[in-house]
Amino acid sequence: MSNVKSQSNILVYARSRPILEHEELIGGENCVFSQNNCIRLQAGRYSCDSNDNSDSCDRNDNRDNHDNQDFIFDGGVFGQNSTQVEVYNQVAQPMIDTALSGVNVSIFAYGQSSAGKTYTVLGGENEHSGLLPRIVAGIFDRIQGFGEDQQVSVVFTYVELYNEQIRDLINKNNENLIIRESIEKGIYIQGVSEHILDSTEAFLLLLHKGNENRATSANQYNQNSSRSHAIATLHITRKDTIRNDIKKSQFHLIDLAGSERVQQNANCSETLIKETVKINQSLFTLGKVIKELTKVVQNNTSNSSSNNNSKKSQSPMISPQLSLSDTFPLSTMSPQYSHNQIPSRTPSPLNSSQQTKVEQKYVKDVKNNENNGKEGNNTGTLKSSGKSNNKDSSQSSTLHSISSNNKNNTNKTTKDSNKNCNKDCLSNFVSYRDSKLTRLLKESLGGNARTSIIICISSSSTYYSESLNSLRFGKAASQHKFK
Repeated sequence: MSNVKSQSNILVYARSRPILEHEELIGGENCVFSQNNCIRLQAGRYSCDSNDNSDSCDRNDNRDNHDNQDFIFDGGVFGQNSTQVEVYNQVAQPMIDTALSGVNVSIFAYGQSSAGKTYTVLGGENEHSGLLPRIVAGIFDRIQGFGEDQQVSVVFTYVELYNEQIRDLINKNNENLIIRESIEKGIYIQGVSEHILDSTEAFLLLLHKGNENRATSANQYNQNSSRSHAIATLHITRKDTIRNDIKKSQFHLIDLAGSERVQQNANCSETLIKETVKINQSLFTLGKVIKELTKVVQNNTSNSSSNNNSKKSQSPMISPQLSLSDTFPLSTMSPQYSHNQIPSRTPSPLNSSQQTKVEQKYVKDVKNNENNGKEGNNTGTLKSSGKSNNKDSSQSSTLHSISSNNKNNTNKTTKDSNKNCNKDCLSNFVSYRDSKLTRLLKESLGGNARTSIIICISSSSTYYSESLNSLRFGKAASQHKFK
């Protein structure tokens, strides 16, 4: 297991589980190899289960023509022999301090059905305990180390998203709950039961009750497959009594339902097919939202760079790389200043000879103005005045044409800016509302949030295509960067 710091706000990990006994019975072989932060999916041949349809067998046998697939994840890769403690220490433990500092945190478990997602998030007992119980225990350990000036409260909610309906797992009477949004609370679920935690033991009782109410059924991958997305949320409020500072955050643990291929056969009921369609739709929307968020950041980055370039092109005429003499010729400058000196705003006093010259010039200008006024009826003056009028009229027409051109340019610029605005609005649109899953987790996918995704795959060659799709999703998610 190796970890490399990532520049992405979505940190992606990959975890492969060992081959199960029933997978070996149908000819499954190990096709996953990992080293450091790289995981390889090796194409190979295997024999199909006789109960599978021919299309599935033909599709998987054609993998022999494919090359090996290598994926690198900046978060890290957990091999088949990785322990629950290793996953917690690497993925979740650093997130605890982040959540206690007021930043929203989310950890997703993504993958096909029967890939080990629920085991990673919830786990079992003792050393098999999953991320969620360990995170709660870690939060209370950190709270015990705080001083008396720090007051921390932890509220637990546990819901599932089943067929695009939100159900309270702890209180079964709360069904078909509604997502609301307000300035104070942000995005929240109206009517969900909230439970204040005071110990890890109290949390485990609530978690056990919620897990019993979760929708599960048997499918071709798993006899006890989760048919819903389970979302466990820790609402953390930390108050500094000395500074009177309050920090709020949400710590989400999401056990996503497994992606599956819809197969119409005797073993699939209409209910199972409907569940599969809803699961795949919400997972598709999750991938689409992540892709759209990536485009938004790319568009904002390109726009900011273009704005910086335009500002540079509109910079003042005096460049810091040019001297004052390069910008203004020396002949236009006052002779009493050198080109390496900056003129003072206060004019220097005139000596007596300079003062006399200024007074004589002023008197001469006054006499000339008086003579021009008396000779205003002369022909020469009229001709001169006509020329002046012609000159003024030509200047007026020139100014009028310039003004009209400026208006046209302004209108054109306004239209172009409106077009660009519409393009930006469309390109920056994110489809959060296409699914309740993305709608509920909006604040954890963008803005003030840190997100980790654990891609869970099977090491068996029987699930090569499913594992390949999961790894491709993780690679696409790792490219996403927040603003």
